[in-house]
Amino acid sequence: MSSRGTPRNFILQGPITVEDAYYARPFDNKLVIVEAKGQTVLDILSVQRRVTDSKRHAIGNAGYTLDRTTGKISDVVIDGQPFDPSRTYKIAVNDYMADGASGFTVLRALKRRNTTVLQRDALIAHIETVKTMIPQIGRSKVVGR
Repeated sequence: MSSRGTPRNFILQGPITVEDAYYARPFDNKLVIVEAKGQTVLDILSVQRRVTDSKRHAIGNAGYTLDRTTGKISDVVIDGQPFDPSRTYKIAVNDYMADGASGFTVLRALKRRNTTVLQRDALIAHIETVKTMIPQIGRSKVVGR
């Protein structure tokens, strides 16, 4: 999960360089793994796509429907599986957000494991592993109003 304000440049279609990753992720934010269960996961998704502003933070491998009228999140799918409210999910997030920034105050109270991995370095390693990046489009749907 990444703050909407983090990317300073978008990575465009075509060959990707290390320089592109530095421009996209210029801050030295480190990855933190937080553990969230049930309603807390829904709360995180609600903050991610809140109806009160244009915030749309990046959350990978999650899809859902947001009802603007009620603010409720439904039809949640995580990593291709239906949401299980009794399961504990591990979420990678940058330390800025794990400390409660960008409206994610709910993250401060969660069990967490700090890493020494810079978010930018994780991006570079991921690109080197997958070789071809394919954008995940259409994972969230907004209904109402």
